[in-house]
Amino acid sequence: MAVIKTGRFTHSQNWLRADISQLFDTEDLNSDTADRLERSLQQWCGEFIETPRDVIRLMNSLRLNFLPVKGRVDPGDMVFLEMVRIKNNALFNWIEEYVSNLSAIGDWGYVLPGAHERLGASLLVAIDAEGSERDQFIYALREHLPGLDLASLNQDGEEFKVFDLSESDQLRSFSASKRLASPNHYSLYFSFSSPSGSISDFVLDQFLSACAEKPEIALARFRQLVGSKRPQGGRLAEVLLDRILGVSGRIGVSQIHGLFSVLGEAIDDLAPVAKTYSGYPQFLRGNRQEVFGLIVNMKDPEQRKNTLQTLFTEAKSLAWLAGIVREAIFEHGVFGHRAEPEDARLLSTEEFELVRDIFLNRLTGLPPEELMEVPQFLSLMITWQQTGDTEGARNWIADQTTTDPGLLNVLQKMMSWSDSSAHGVQYKLRINTLDTFFGGHSLVQDRLMRIAADDRVGTDDRSLASKMLRNLDDDMR
Repeated sequence: MAVIKTGRFTHSQNWLRADISQLFDTEDLNSDTADRLERSLQQWCGEFIETPRDVIRLMNSLRLNFLPVKGRVDPGDMVFLEMVRIKNNALFNWIEEYVSNLSAIGDWGYVLPGAHERLGASLLVAIDAEGSERDQFIYALREHLPGLDLASLNQDGEEFKVFDLSESDQLRSFSASKRLASPNHYSLYFSFSSPSGSISDFVLDQFLSACAEKPEIALARFRQLVGSKRPQGGRLAEVLLDRILGVSGRIGVSQIHGLFSVLGEAIDDLAPVAKTYSGYPQFLRGNRQEVFGLIVNMKDPEQRKNTLQTLFTEAKSLAWLAGIVREAIFEHGVFGHRAEPEDARLLSTEEFELVRDIFLNRLTGLPPEELMEVPQFLSLMITWQQTGDTEGARNWIADQTTTDPGLLNVLQKMMSWSDSSAHGVQYKLRINTLDTFFGGHSLVQDRLMRIAADDRVGTDDRSLASKMLRNLDDDMR
């Protein structure tokens, strides 16, 4: 690449300045923003704008990529980035990866070993320059991209490093000016260049590393992803789980132990907002095809026992634990008709008995109001019953439904998902559910009819009872 040229502008560059002034309404920019725009033009026009065709291409790119986000990005950074986009695709792709990773570093607070050198080396390839020409280019890049360690270029035995940040909060200073390196704004600069709603390899590796080394940071990041909606629907945390499954063969024991700790704390938070299949999030299933299947990577029996005991003793995500236990119930032939041979089971007999016993003790030991807040509550109760403790599950339901409000509250939690072409998605009270847990569907129906017709019952409860009657299976009405 040529040495960056500054100074007098050519005819094409003056033409560009006039068009940019009009597109960006430069008279309305504050002084700091206007100064950054001027510096970008001074620094980069000589490098990237040589012909009238370059001006046309740049202005077309700016109209496409800047106008939709006008007022939400920094003009100087956007002009620089669009110049790079039209003239150096390798550098553009590097910048996109770098600012995305900078944002992740802001979340994690640390950098994976080797990331400094790997990204530094790929930047030098994209620049394709040597000596003072290379140094001058990198020095100019630092106006837009923090963390480029120019000093490391000229130290014997040192590799060029990036991500050279004094602290993660350093990135936050870019947010106020809506800069390219701002964790809150960088994606706006690439709105038309890459699919949104994805998880990069860097973020995936960073998360798995944090699970092993800094699980509290991994947990905070997972919760952020639970709250991040995708344009395609669902949440970014679901994409993370899918990406984890895609690299399952290389995930180590310490990462799995930490991952289970993170998911045990927060995966239930994802369940109510995630995409579902027949009303149930697939990642809650405790089979080989979902995230719990990573347990197969743990070969040492003591390590497995320790991980399982910790998970089932400490995890808050009881819906996930229920999914794990329920799959084991079927594999071990405790319920149903699809028992697996012993060598094909995900959990050994000893492991299954361990997690089942801890799970049941936790169900009976929790305050009822906490248990009823577990996502997929009906599935939780069915799992309890299918462990063989049908009486325990029924007694628990009986204790919570002695009053009319208690009955209505529990019934709301135990409706089943259904979908039909005629009525769409509905939630119904199934005959089997009422017979299994409430002593008979006719008893429930009679009680609901009494509540709905009793003038002494509050209006809200009478209305809810009527709604429940409408939600009974069609065979019961």
